Amino acid sequence: INLVAPIPTGSVSINSGAQYAASRDVVLTISASAGVSQMRLTNSGSPFGAWEAYATTRTWVLSTGNGAKTVYVQFKDGAGNISSNYGDSIVLDTQPPTSPGAPTDSGAFTGSTSVAFSWSAGSDSGSGINSYICQIGSTPGGSNILDGNVGNNLSKTITCSYGSHYFCRVRSQDNAGNVSDWSAGSDGITVGEHVGIGIGPAKGLSQPASVGLSSKPVSAIFSDRFYIQEPDRSAGIMVKPVGGLPAGLVVGKLVDVGGV
Repeated sequence: INLVAPIPTGSVSINSGAQYAASRDVVLTISASAGVSQMRLTNSGSPFGAWEAYATTRTWVLSTGNGAKTVYVQFKDGAGNISSNYGDSIVLDTQPPTSPGAPTDSGAFTGSTSVAFSWSAGSDSGSGINSYICQIGSTPGGSNILDGNVGNNLSKTITCSYGSHYFCRVRSQDNAGNVSDWSAGSDGITVGEHVGIGIGPAKGLSQPASVGLSSKPVSAIFSDRFYIQEPDRSAGIMVKPVGGLPAGLVVGKLVDVGGV
């Protein structure tokens, strides 16, 4: 009776079967039938490397250039039988997506404690856009209110507090895990109980009160404060900004002022 050892069989998986990779450096998960002692590997289009000891995991470097990649493995048992080629494929995408557009809101002020920021989509020609990472803070570029992934949505709504300021910026993330640069930040929105009123009525409110005053001309500027007035000069009020005077402030400029 002639006993012939069965031809080895097996499999290989790139990055645990992921569809996309952001780096050429990957991890192969390998399995083979009993009796296998050696294996050899190759990237598609290249000759197999030298035989090496069989192992169930192996670091590997994909071939250069973005796009579909296939890694093949062959197995050899102690009797010298060599298997067919077994392979797995993955899409290599090392290019980050483009940044989304700067978030926008409903304006300089709102009387609603529900504030929505929205932005235009980023783009990615490789693995495609997966989601957006959103930061919302009480200062430009801040993240003390929100710092997280909001899914593949083009807006985010938050619940706010009267008298507070909110700024938003976002970045794109593709299906391979690459992220874009941050978008430009939103220009800021102030949440106030009294929005769109005049300076005279604002001065008559019981303090503290959160207000939003729109398009008021600057009448005077000092080192740490400035004054605004009604266009007809019927009323004026002092403004002392937190963090110092804004850039570009000049007498006569129309400004939006909000706060407590």
